[in-house]
Amino acid sequence: LAPTAPTVTRPKWRRWRACKHWLRRQPVAAASLGLLLMLGTLGLLAPLLARALGSPSAAQNLGARLLPWGARTMLSTGDQEAAVERFVKAEPERAAQMGASLRAIQLFAKAKGTLPEDDTEMLFIALETLQDGAQPSVGEGPGWAWLLAQRESWQRRHWLGTDELGRDQLVRLAYGARVSLGVGLGVALISGLLGLLVGLPAGFHGGWVDNALMRFTDAILALPLLPLLIVLSAMDLGRLPLLGQVFPADFQAQAKLMLILCLTCWMEPARIVRACALAESRQDYLLAGRALGVKPWRLIVRH
Repeated sequence: LAPTAPTVTRPKWRRWRACKHWLRRQPVAAASLGLLLMLGTLGLLAPLLARALGSPSAAQNLGARLLPWGARTMLSTGDQEAAVERFVKAEPERAAQMGASLRAIQLFAKAKGTLPEDDTEMLFIALETLQDGAQPSVGEGPGWAWLLAQRESWQRRHWLGTDELGRDQLVRLAYGARVSLGVGLGVALISGLLGLLVGLPAGFHGGWVDNALMRFTDAILALPLLPLLIVLSAMDLGRLPLLGQVFPADFQAQAKLMLILCLTCWMEPARIVRACALAESRQDYLLAGRALGVKPWRLIVRH
């Protein structure tokens, strides 16, 4: 009888099931992963969140400083006037009707004297009167009703409160998570790749290749870190011919930070990869591959 082929038993857990099983046994790691995923999603949706809340990340409102969680505020006077100007430009006929109806209210004439003929200025006067808490004595009309409706839509809720400059904390957190996680992930990937490109050939080939690459790594490690960071931080990426075209103007600060961290953080991964490659290069299966004539690049990439 011919010998039967040995049966190959598949592992009980596949890779994703093994990860799931490990996360169940490590609740702290699972909670950390969930927090990172939540912050990453919040960072990706930061522009949509700022648009939904009506609070740009750099918008300051000194009249709404250090508010508690869940507080509601009004748009600043400048933003309200800008919204009125956009409305007048978009719908001039409707704005003319509203201006005429507002001029018929005697409250504005008593408060401001002669009323202007320009619809935009008339809406500004009504807006100032509304901000003072005054109410018209006779009739509301379409103009006053529109201002009341717009005032309701101009209210903003700050779910995490505001900072010392009146900026929304939730929007600032979203944009901060976007920058921090993006820079951290980019630096980890790029520095790990640089360390792999330097440490793997050094540990696999040994000899003069190992000596040259590791002495270069030691020389970079011996450089004083603080002066190097000062020099790199003073560099202007916009003046460099290649990097200035690759990175847009609004991303150059993050790109500079990633470049500084990558140039100063790749040496430790290179030494770790070199030690692992040096230990693996003495294994029997790699020695057998070399004896069979397998090319070095295939041993490095495949095994």
